[in-house]
Amino acid sequence: MYFYLGVILLSTFFSFLAQCFERSRFWFGVFSVLAVLVLAVVSGCRDYTVGIDVSVYEEPLFSDAKSCGGFFSLWLMNPKIEPLFVLLNLVGAMVTHDMHFTLGLISLGVFGPLYMGVARLRREVPMCMLWFCLVIDLYYNSNNMMRQMVAMGFVFWAFSELRTRGWTWRVILLSICAFGFHYSSLFPIAVLMIYSFVSHRPKEKVTLWGNIIAISAVGVYFVYPALIALISVITGKDYSLYMTNASGLGAAFQPSRGYQLFLLTMVVLPWVLVREKVVDNVSYQQYKITAALLSFCALLGLYSGYAPRLARHIDPIFAFFLLYIASAPKLPERTRGLLQVSVMGYYLYLFLRWNPGYYVSHILDIYSYGR
Repeated sequence: MYFYLGVILLSTFFSFLAQCFERSRFWFGVFSVLAVLVLAVVSGCRDYTVGIDVSVYEEPLFSDAKSCGGFFSLWLMNPKIEPLFVLLNLVGAMVTHDMHFTLGLISLGVFGPLYMGVARLRREVPMCMLWFCLVIDLYYNSNNMMRQMVAMGFVFWAFSELRTRGWTWRVILLSICAFGFHYSSLFPIAVLMIYSFVSHRPKEKVTLWGNIIAISAVGVYFVYPALIALISVITGKDYSLYMTNASGLGAAFQPSRGYQLFLLTMVVLPWVLVREKVVDNVSYQQYKITAALLSFCALLGLYSGYAPRLARHIDPIFAFFLLYIASAPKLPERTRGLLQVSVMGYYLYLFLRWNPGYYVSHILDIYSYGR
């Protein structure tokens, strides 16, 4: 666990240096690359036993990529894998037949787009703080849920473009990339459409629509089985796995984590917002919708231990809103600093509480078998 924490802190330090040298495009770029590269190198050097999905689909896919005749033949051999993830493996296999390089490339595909989103939002929140929250929340799981995590990175980048520039061709292109890495990204893409819808409502109706959508988000829980069947038909992929009452770490972890998010969301920050009126109403409604969707994903844990994985797609967006609220200029400086530290401390708590800390690398000669 402490090995992961050290890597995360090193990456955060590089992002802090990038923030300090923001006016220099050269040094900003150098330290930004280092912030992402350190994560990719450590992930790439890991043993194949780190991350269950490595043995489930990555090893067979990469083995096929080394011997196939091209992209289409590889995709036909692995029809259940999304096309862009197949392409990523093919590119990695063309460079070298050592799968460690491809694992590093996948990690780069997760945190590269994620960092682009963080950099885009640096005018609204302290960049190194947001980067710390995202990496400490996502880094360990990025070694397992690889396809979804790459898609999540592109979704967050799309969110940052949507928030700063509106619904442009960049948002559409990034959304297509996310879908190409994991079909479940239809969920966060729909969330981006909801954000855009709310932001374009008349001022006097923003709160009304925010309440309607937030309540509806939780209400979807009651039609979840029909929704899963519809998504399976649309994508042509069987998502019945998300209807099984799976047990184990995933089932135990997500509802508990969702409960903590629920407490933090529904008690602390709304009180600050109501009393201080520190953020614009559109951002508040988008935040409320995000919180409702995370609560919805936590409720899905009653259906399946796998279903709450959908929350991973919007976890970075939720972290952004937490820090955005905590960093509001209208707050007194001491209160703002306390809230920012509290948000970072919250994500550190989640990491220390739930991260098993398993990391093995024969390349780096590191053997960390847990707490």
